[in-house]
Amino acid sequence: MGFGHPGRALLARIGQFLLLAQVLLTAQAHPFYNHSIAYTGEDNHSNNLVERASASEFTALSRNTKMLVHDSCTKRMNLQAWQTVLDALTVVAQHGQQTASVTYQIIDHYISTDNPTLNDDNRRMMDLFMTLYGSFKWDDVSAKNVARARAQRLSEIATIFANGLAKNTMHWRWMCDSKEWVVDPNNANAWMIKNMDLSPRGKKETSNICLMPANSNGVQRLAAAFVLDAPRDVANSQPDWITFCDGAWSELKYQMHQYLNQASVTKLHTEQSWIQSVIYNTWERLLAHELFHGKAAFGAYAGIDYQYGWNDIVQLAKDSNAETDVNEHKPLKNNDSFSYWLNGVYLTYCNFSNGQCKPISQPTTGNP
Repeated sequence: MGFGHPGRALLARIGQFLLLAQVLLTAQAHPFYNHSIAYTGEDNHSNNLVERASASEFTALSRNTKMLVHDSCTKRMNLQAWQTVLDALTVVAQHGQQTASVTYQIIDHYISTDNPTLNDDNRRMMDLFMTLYGSFKWDDVSAKNVARARAQRLSEIATIFANGLAKNTMHWRWMCDSKEWVVDPNNANAWMIKNMDLSPRGKKETSNICLMPANSNGVQRLAAAFVLDAPRDVANSQPDWITFCDGAWSELKYQMHQYLNQASVTKLHTEQSWIQSVIYNTWERLLAHELFHGKAAFGAYAGIDYQYGWNDIVQLAKDSNAETDVNEHKPLKNNDSFSYWLNGVYLTYCNFSNGQCKPISQPTTGNP
């Protein structure tokens, strides 16, 4: 049984979402080393109330009116460009919402079938799902029940993400200059937005809010962006805060729809391009990662940074596959797992089962 392609109807809409010239460049491979981080702020809010520094410093976007953009961001791109970025992200998110639903339907439909025959498109979806969220044997009903629960949870997450963008329910404050964050004069271990006494607080762990704490090897890296959640603002809404660090602007060069033309299809197939080289410098990759941190939107489902990058998130799926409780399954909470899955399934001509873009008509390896 074949399930309908989840994204064909959406592709016709892509043409209207062309980004302004400052973020449109020719695609190229990029090594990933700058990672995004999230400061949840759960234990370091010194105030339960958050207010804007000044109404003049934040401006609502034209369609996503609950997305308030700081003046530091409009110095980078104008408001229409920011809205265009979110419009394009919405298309990718809606495609992911449909794909997650189809993935669940496939597993559910074949829950009692030992060796189903999947069409190429369904196999593409299932292969990436198994790679990032745990493999299973089709003749193992118990394992399929676990996989079905994972697919259902992924579908719930993808729906929250897509609807939050499309239905204008996500509350965010966007900032584009880390220098807006200073050490709290009343708490040397906390960051706050300058001139905002009622600012959200982020735990101060390094000398720069965009500098990540040292890893197990003693290496510190610069973040592309960070997210901080805040309990409430003066409108009694629950915004999340995202700040783009200086390093982000060397990464945010492309958009996923640029890979939909025939030249890109041929190039990615011929070179069997690695997924991280394709998606890493896109807005959709970074924003899917960062917005999934948002507790205002995702609540208990909000993401956690367990692992970064393709190799490590694939290993995370393998290491976590024995976990049967979806609430404890780390890949479902891992931000990079969600971002790689969302952007990977969007490129419907690629089977990324092993991380490389292979034509979907070719047999795949690495999964049952």
